[in-house]
Amino acid sequence: MSKFRMDAIDKIFHMLEDPRYLYKAFTTGKFSAASYVMCSRLTKVIEAPELIIDVGANVGQFSSCASIFFPKSKIDAFEPIPECFNILVKNTSAIKEINSYNFAIGDKDSSISFYVNAESQSSSALPTSDLRLKIFPNAYAEEEIVVEQRSLESFYKNSSIGKNALLKIDVQGLEEKVLMGSQDILKNIRYILLEASVNPMYEGELTLPEMIKYTESLGYSLISITTASRSPISKNYIEFDLLFENKT
Repeated sequence: MSKFRMDAIDKIFHMLEDPRYLYKAFTTGKFSAASYVMCSRLTKVIEAPELIIDVGANVGQFSSCASIFFPKSKIDAFEPIPECFNILVKNTSAIKEINSYNFAIGDKDSSISFYVNAESQSSSALPTSDLRLKIFPNAYAEEEIVVEQRSLESFYKNSSIGKNALLKIDVQGLEEKVLMGSQDILKNIRYILLEASVNPMYEGELTLPEMIKYTESLGYSLISITTASRSPISKNYIEFDLLFENKT
């Protein structure tokens, strides 16, 4: 059986763990099997957030699913690539809980260089590592652009985010930078959901143990692994989506 068929069957199996919202997910925003499984599993381990902050929203896959599983949550979605942002807005235009913003999130307010990869979900402000290119040959940079970057503490400086926010970070190696620029609001962020790699997929990226150690140093505890992905070559796990809760 091909790797593609095995992955497809695996995703269908995991979606059937919680089939309540399958029809709505297929007809709302941008459907993603991985985001569906992730959001379904989140409902089992967290309280419904007042605010969901989607950093690295791409074209709205996670935000769309989150709006279904957490219908009372406000969602702020951030995406720096103009083409992806335009699709994000189109995909979520009918979901009133989602507000979209066209800039990157990082450690400070500035302009940064950003590598737009052939696969948009692999785009990053960091160069792609040789390891990632070996595993995913289509993850090469097609274009380098300059985008606006904001820190979350700057963006929310004059806003109330409540005390039960979920911060989801999927920024291809820059998770640490996002957290560095969120110091002043972490007291209001109860949950952090982020992607971490066993070995660096981008130059300068923290490894899985380093990312766990850094996030825990901020007062968070790892409470769940929501999803994981394998290398199509070795079949070994290469990336994990980790859920942390603020214990301070």
